[in-house]
Amino acid sequence: MKKMKFTLSYVLALALTIGLIPAALAVSLDSFTDISAYMPSKEHMFRYIIEEKGVISGSTSTLLNPTEVLGRGQVLYVLCKVFGIDLSNETVDTPFTDVSPSAYYAKAISWAYNQNPRIVVGTSATLFRPTTAMIRQDFCVLFSRFCANRGITLPNNGSTFVFSDDSSINAYAKDAVYQLNRAGILNGDGKGASLPGKNIPKVALIELLYNYYVPVSEREKNPASAINMTFTEALEMSDSIIIGEYLSSAETDWGAIHCQFKVKKVLRGEVPEETIHMVVYGGTPYATGDDLYVTGGEYILVMNRNDSLFYEYPRYTPIGDIFIPLEDIGKSTMYGKEIREIADKDIAYIEAFINDIAAPSIQEGQRYTSATDYPTIVKETDLILKVTIKNLEIEGVAANSNTYVCSVTQNINEGSFVAIGESQDILITVIKGSVEVGKSYIVMVNRIGESSPIYTQSSLRSIVSLDDEATVAEIYELCNANR
Repeated sequence: MKKMKFTLSYVLALALTIGLIPAALAVSLDSFTDISAYMPSKEHMFRYIIEEKGVISGSTSTLLNPTEVLGRGQVLYVLCKVFGIDLSNETVDTPFTDVSPSAYYAKAISWAYNQNPRIVVGTSATLFRPTTAMIRQDFCVLFSRFCANRGITLPNNGSTFVFSDDSSINAYAKDAVYQLNRAGILNGDGKGASLPGKNIPKVALIELLYNYYVPVSEREKNPASAINMTFTEALEMSDSIIIGEYLSSAETDWGAIHCQFKVKKVLRGEVPEETIHMVVYGGTPYATGDDLYVTGGEYILVMNRNDSLFYEYPRYTPIGDIFIPLEDIGKSTMYGKEIREIADKDIAYIEAFINDIAAPSIQEGQRYTSATDYPTIVKETDLILKVTIKNLEIEGVAANSNTYVCSVTQNINEGSFVAIGESQDILITVIKGSVEVGKSYIVMVNRIGESSPIYTQSSLRSIVSLDDEATVAEIYELCNANR
């Protein structure tokens, strides 16, 4: 059975997505394959933060993971980079039992906790909960305290604006929320709300940091929202185009909108599902769901297909802000403007136009096998290791996965791997419930990059407890036979 390949696949729900990956992976924005939903509207912003400032990097050389909901430890680590905190000589000294001294954010937490006055405190006397999602009002508090610690005075436009959800902002955070609003950093949802309890995905952090670095006056001169992609360019990026009947939409707890469409006709790509889930991620600057589509209406959807072992079903992401209602093709728009290429044309012309545009070549992203027999799984797996699960590094939010720090005790198939620092520890992302901290397993995992210490479960059956002696023996025998 063949390993599945797909573009724009889910990266990992893990803290290392920001800045922990080796510097060699901090590449050009053009290398990332999972950001089409944000291009070109956020291209300038992404380039500024990732390429020019270098405070946020990718998970791998080709994956940014813009939708990952960030944990408290992650955000603290990034802010230390933003404010130029040198952690190289920091000794980890905190009362928090859930902050491993080996965790990449441990020094950041220790430094911030030991400042006078403290920048951070725990959720209790002994717990910090570094993997708990950072929410917007807490980010404001943290950012304000960093500014005070560094002697930085933020701009103040003197506004007396009050958010429509002012009563939802906790008292401890209210001053900081309005401080960042007056500074032009926190702009709300565009409808007058601050959304104080909403999680912060990476794309939202990129925007907040951009707003800090770039004054409002400069943003107006060189707007991050500049739009330059054409309809033809969008088609060239899309691997899946269908005619779909809109059914419904719902917001996820990680800030995305899932829109369900019944597949009426496939115009491009492999779309085997009768009903698809088109996912519009948080931070995408255009309308979707019930604000755009009419139940029962049919639309041409220009998308990319994303698959993962950690998804309940494949996710399709739209390319740009393309709206093509078949009921009235004359109302078709892209970024709110008429699509000239198909203006006043019928569906037959549009289908022919799409067919004349070359589809993108398939790029290999995350890999997994659908095989269920161990001879095939072993053959199609990059690494087969005996490991002990040391600690949970990050709990997945956008997918059914957790990422753990694991100590490698045996390299069974003698594959090469990259450890964290000088240790024999690696990070593996597995389906939730597959492992327990403190226990040992045979894990069959795939690489996500030649220089990355991150590995992913390779199949539904690729995590085997050492208590399953018969399966363990079979795996050893298969590895020996394949040498």
